Amino acid sequence: MRCSRISTMMLAMAAAAAISGAADADEPDDYLLLCRGGNNSFEMYSKMHTIRESVRVTATYLTVNFRRSAGKASEGLTDGYCAWADRGVRADEPNVIRMQFLGTWVIVNAHTSGDKVRSKAPLTPQQPSVTYEVQGSRGPAAELSALLRALQEGTDFQVHVHNNDDGALVMSKFGP
Repeated sequence: MRCSRISTMMLAMAAAAAISGAADADEPDDYLLLCRGGNNSFEMYSKMHTIRESVRVTATYLTVNFRRSAGKASEGLTDGYCAWADRGVRADEPNVIRMQFLGTWVIVNAHTSGDKVRSKAPLTPQQPSVTYEVQGSRGPAAELSALLRALQEGTDFQVHVHNNDDGALVMSKFGP
């Protein structure tokens, strides 16, 4: 029985690595992008990946649109803008960040007229009446919670990204 549990756990870790795009020798270089939330549009959904009948991995996927800052981040950012640490974001660079948080699940609560509505569909809400319950692994769940707060409240956040050459910057790490 113990071998079966260890095998299942190893399979789950391998599946999570496969979903996250495990590192290989040709991994692209990442760069630090600094952003201020508050005026970004974003879409989010959570999904459960079934690897095998007894092995499931959840993940939350988030796509954030931002405005390109003309100057570097230290020159100041306004709500909804992002910049590189050393320069602004050029017009030919993507203004979309794609993010993946393994081991998380988000429940959205939209409060309207005193009623609480729960939704697990693809989302684009930014109204103050919308709250998020992030569930799952401690590290990724804390990062996702911090990012959602920054997007709603207009505070700063940092992501390490690379250009996927398909119209988006892909996050490899959240935070400094």
